[in-house]
Parts: sequence; C-alpha cells; structure tokens
Amino acid sequence: MIKISDSAFTILCDDGSSRVFDFERFRSRISAACLACGMDDPLMSDEIAFSLEYALRRIASNGKSITDRELEYYVSKALENSGLAPLAMEFLRISEAGLFMPATQESISGIIERTLKDSDQPQKVCEQVCALLKMMNVPKCTPGLAVELARFVVEMNNSKKFGQSHLASKSDVSPKLQASWNPTLVCLEDFFQHISQNSQSFILERIAYPLPIRTLFSSVSIEISMPRLCERFSITPPTTELVLFPAMQALRSALLDISDAALGAYAARRAAENKPTPSGAGPIPVFLKFPDLNFFLQEYLRISHDNGMTIISEIFSDMQLPANFSAPELNSPKEDQKQS
Repeated sequence: MIKISDSAFTILCDDGSSRVFDFERFRSRISAACLACGMDDPLMSDEIAFSLEYALRRIASNGKSITDRELEYYVSKALENSGLAPLAMEFLRISEAGLFMPATQESISGIIERTLKDSDQPQKVCEQVCALLKMMNVPKCTPGLAVELARFVVEMNNSKKFGQSHLASKSDVSPKLQASWNPTLVCLEDFFQHISQNSQSFILERIAYPLPIRTLFSSVSIEISMPRLCERFSITPPTTELVLFPAMQALRSALLDISDAALGAYAARRAAENKPTPSGAGPIPVFLKFPDLNFFLQEYLRISHDNGMTIISEIFSDMQLPANFSAPELNSPKEDQKQS
C-alpha cells in the first residue's frame, strides 16, 4: 500500500543541496496557481495536487531522486496534457518561496479582482481585507487566505442588500480552463448495481462512500467513516486494534468490491469514448478520505492527534490493500471540527 503525503522521496536542488518532498508546500503552490487562474474550488485544487503527487511518486520509485527542474517539467507537462496550460504557466511562475505575499492592497488586489465578479467591488474589498489582516497582526498571507477573507467580506457586505455573494461562479472561469472544469466521468449510479449487496450496504450506511471519478486526473476517492463502521459492528468506545480487526477485514472486502466496480465502469466509459487505458499504465489511484478520523481516534481509541497517524497506518497496513490504494491522510483537529 502506498503512502501519500509522507515526504518519502528526495528533491535535488539547483545549488547541490537536497530536501524531502513537502506535500503541504506543493499543495499550497498548486492552490495558488489555481486561484491565479480563477479556479477557486479547493476540492478541485486538492484533487489536482494529490493526483500529481501520485504521479511524482511513481517517477521517484525505487529510491530515485527528482531535481527541482524535473519536478517543474513533469508537473507542467501533466497540466498541459490535461488541457490546463494556463495553470501550468502559473505553477511555473509561482515559486515555493513566493507562496506568501505581503498583506498589502497592492499585493492582494490582483487575486481578489480575478475572484470577484463586479468590477466596482474589488478596491473596497481589498481595503477591508487588508484591515482584517492588520487587525490580526498578519504581515504576510497566502492567496488562499486572501480569497477566503474576501469571500467573508463580500458576504457580510452584500448578503442583506443583494441576497447573494458577488464571488465568481464556475461559469466565470477562463475559456481555456472552463472546458476541463470539474467534469464527471463516472458516478456511483454507473456501477452501484455491479457491487455486492453487502458492499452496497456499506455505501447506503455511508461507511464507505465513493465519490465521482473525474475526467481530469482520474482517480477513485472513497470517504470512510470509522465511527459508522464501529456502529455497524456494535463496537463501543473505548476499543482496541484487536477488537477492530474483524470490522477492518469486512471494510477491506467492501473497499475492494467498490473500487473494482468503479474501475470497471471507468474502463468501460473510456473504451466507449475510444480512449482505452494505455497498456502497462496500471490501475488509477484510489484515495481513502477520512472526514471524521480525529473524532474516532479521540473517542474510540483514546489517543491524541499527534500519535494517531502511526496507529492508523498500522491498522490499514494489516489490511494489505493493493498498491494503488493510498494510506489514510489524517485531518487536523480544526478540519474535523469544521466538517462536523
């Protein structure tokens, strides 16, 4: 089972030094490039970042290192081949050192103007965003933070007057990007009937729920609820890894059944569109997402967020999932609170 976002491969810098691959900084760079192109959907930018990282890991397999220039080449080429040439250009323009910009009106005005719909609003919104950053004593910020604050300011200013936000909608994305914007290639309805009745119950109970497969950077994402899994098997807190073992084996069978059906529908759709999967390419990646994992760790296993990843990785390692499955990514406690 592969591990996503564990900084397992090395990047060789131009000055001869080396560093481990930092996924969070890579994801921030992709997010900043997406925002610069008018793509303000964080789910889409995360999907692009995870899929690109998966491709980089395959390139860097067997202990091979990647240079900075090679990383930029591979990423920009993948984006261009997916019809996202403007995004590739922005990615190359935004260096890792340039992810943070001064919290001034001159620095953030451009990104806000590309996000807001009305031409008479950005200047006022920029002033209010800068005032908020100054009040929070934040000298520098990321493009994502500037956009989120702008979103908040616009909603507060206009919700009563207009009844809706003035943020750009998906239809406002530039024409070069709009054709590839969040297209769904395969959805649950396309393969639900090909899943066993037992695995269907896992989906209906939202224990393991597959998300749509996109045309852009195709991958299977399955949201897993560990608390609901425990409820299905009458496991009450506190519990142990040994007690969880039978439930995890049942979850493994459901995950394999769901992913096989989803991959089969994906292959069938590509064949129908005369786009067969290249031979030797292997199956597309399967990402496991755990929106309430921190709650499970604290409530059921009674362990902290900092110690949780090691335990969870061991539990899923024992499941012996195929190589194209990602290891679970642990949300921060704040992210869990937002989702709850």
